[in-house]
Amino acid sequence: MKKIHSPILWTILLEVATTFIRFRCSSAVDFGISFLLFFLMVYILSGKVPDKAYRVPVTAIVTLALLTALAWVLDGAPPTVGCFDIAGQALACVFGYLYRRYTAAAFRIAIVAISVAMSVFYYLRGHELWLNYLSYGTATGIVHETAPTDWMNQIAPSADKTNYKATDMVVLDFFNTRCGYCFAAFPTVQQYYEQWKNNDRVAVYALDIPIKGDTTGMAMQVVRDRGFTFPVLVGNENLKKLFNIQAYPTVIVLQQNNIIFRGTIEDAGKLVAEKLK
Repeated sequence: MKKIHSPILWTILLEVATTFIRFRCSSAVDFGISFLLFFLMVYILSGKVPDKAYRVPVTAIVTLALLTALAWVLDGAPPTVGCFDIAGQALACVFGYLYRRYTAAAFRIAIVAISVAMSVFYYLRGHELWLNYLSYGTATGIVHETAPTDWMNQIAPSADKTNYKATDMVVLDFFNTRCGYCFAAFPTVQQYYEQWKNNDRVAVYALDIPIKGDTTGMAMQVVRDRGFTFPVLVGNENLKKLFNIQAYPTVIVLQQNNIIFRGTIEDAGKLVAEKLK
């Protein structure tokens, strides 16, 4: 009984430890640390029961699945953000067992190389791509969608709407007045606005989707109070649905009545800059 319960106990302890690490550092760093810890756990415990070593990774993976299901029930939603970490931990259990089971130098080198490559990729790019997919429905930001034809009819009357110009490309930064991440991105929005405000091929707009408690002119006021001068449009919930906005901020790039990008202002700026060359 002890041989079966040890991986269960260690899996729970490591999951608690890696959750604490996740709060202290980025998820990308946590992925590499948790991968290493679960790899070592299975490698060490498998050595204690060589005749039934396969039970260690199986028990650990089943425990991870049960913990994930418990988190799902308690939160009322699937742990989408952390599922890459969970998958990495499960794979680390398999790799730890294989490293213990097979002693050929070439095989072990391959296991280590794959593990390091996965961790480095996740740290450098994988985590960002996964978050992009969850927030915008696309990992890279590049999309090919037909833009709603009457979206300007959903915009509230304002001077910025009156001065709206139909250019080859339009950058729309969707935000709301309670979104801290939106305000953190505004300096970059301002940077691109200043860079392209005299360019007839592209226009940059912030587009507010009002929330409960907002008053008329509030979006413009909070933007101007912070010293930003880019034009601000005000939409509504129907506009949010038309553009399928799932998170704030979301930046949409329109080109010739098509949506060609949805994602962050940084990546949108890179795309537009490339197309302007």
